[in-house]
Amino acid sequence: MQFDIFQGGAKKANLSREHAIAEKMSALKQAASDAVRLEVRQAYYDLDSNRQQVGVARTAIAQAQESLAHQPGSL
Repeated sequence: MQFDIFQGGAKKANLSREHAIAEKMSALKQAASDAVRLEVRQAYYDLDSNRQQVGVARTAIAQAQESLAHQPGSL
């Protein structure tokens, strides 16, 4: 039978190292989550902006067609 009476703080060091690794993994997980959230938010804003541009373009086309229809000699 063998008993480890003095380990020179090895258990405490291992525990500290494991705790640091767990904290690092948690931070990496949070960073990845934040990056995905930012990417999704940016895609939503891009979509909204593009929808607005399409609306403006449709209005401009309608106005141009109406103006063209009211010009003399138009079809």
